[in-house]
Amino acid sequence: ILTYNIGDAGCDNCKIYAKVFSQKNKLGKVYSADLRQLDKPQHNEFRRDEWDFFHVRAEDVGIIECIELTSKSSNAIHINKVVISSTSHSLPTHMYNTAGKWLSTSSKSNHVSKLKLCAQGVEVYYITTKVTTAKKDSGSDSIHLTALIEGGEASTKTGYFEHERLDDFRKGALDTFVFRNLRGLHGVKCITLKAGGSDKLELEKKKVES
Repeated sequence: ILTYNIGDAGCDNCKIYAKVFSQKNKLGKVYSADLRQLDKPQHNEFRRDEWDFFHVRAEDVGIIECIELTSKSSNAIHINKVVISSTSHSLPTHMYNTAGKWLSTSSKSNHVSKLKLCAQGVEVYYITTKVTTAKKDSGSDSIHLTALIEGGEASTKTGYFEHERLDDFRKGALDTFVFRNLRGLHGVKCITLKAGGSDKLELEKKKVES
């Protein structure tokens, strides 16, 4: 689990529980397994902009498509993405917080006590951006950028444009962001960028490859 790089995103006192769900089989059946509380004794979990690795014994459900995280704490955590693999299916599956929700029991806007993240497909997208050099303060590392990628008949959503522990979107910088397990579109028609922060960013180049 990667906690996002945003103010107050981390939470060591959070009680987070997890449940995984399989892909549908040929009969439309979905299997699930309870992973119980995600906790490592004597360890400071869910720190801002940090990965946490959990090894859990649970029933084998086959190829995992979704994970549901449940909070039993009023202290909030902001998940960036989750990567899952199992002993029977060692290829990692990537799932992104495409809705940008905070996880907590709080009644605040944009907070949920259950957060379900799912793989959207098997496609890998490489999105390259270049920040303009023409203007002062054109870069930003607090823009909280996500994207909607559209094809002729379908669309897919990315997670946050972020390289953990790095300063992204610097003036004049060329950055490439990789998003895995998104939906295949058989050709990209357009991309819509969404800023979740109050800062501004000016790009002179955007390129999408898959």
